Amino acid sequence: MSWVKSTAALLLLSLLVACTPGYFQQQSEVLAEQARLRDSVQIERGNQRLLVHQAQICLVSADGGSEAGAELLRNIQTGFSGYFLSVGVSGESIDYLRAVSSAPCPGASFLFYVQPTDHPTCDSDNHCRNIASQFVITVVSVGDQSLVDRIRLSIKDSFLPSAANEQERQQKAFERVAIALTGAP
Repeated sequence: MSWVKSTAALLLLSLLVACTPGYFQQQSEVLAEQARLRDSVQIERGNQRLLVHQAQICLVSADGGSEAGAELLRNIQTGFSGYFLSVGVSGESIDYLRAVSSAPCPGASFLFYVQPTDHPTCDSDNHCRNIASQFVITVVSVGDQSLVDRIRLSIKDSFLPSAANEQERQQKAFERVAIALTGAP
């Protein structure tokens, strides 16, 4: 009987040793997102190609000239900083065809055309309650104007506020997009 207990104890110990701290951390993050205790970010990519850290990015939107659109592009810029050589922002509203043909940021390697698929809800006094949480980002190579990737991003709020404000929540989500695009750890 003691042999069975010793074998069971050794088996349990070997299972615990096999699970690394990184695995425990990863699984706890997944469970926290599923239970909505932590903001979750769903990233769907059309192409799994990784971009190099030396890439120069240009962020463009059809809403870039509005206050909300400019704030969105600045949040993306903050989230992407440190993952790419430079991240430029076009401060005007540009449609997709004009953005691809005119290259609004000189020296950029890739153009990121950002389209929110949902819009903030605003009351009659123009006080907006929440910011966009679903986006389609079209990545185009500036050199040959070819489509590199199309990214669908959904940010889901947690029950517990993890960010100080909506902008910080958005910046963290776009940082996760940058990590997915570059393969950074």
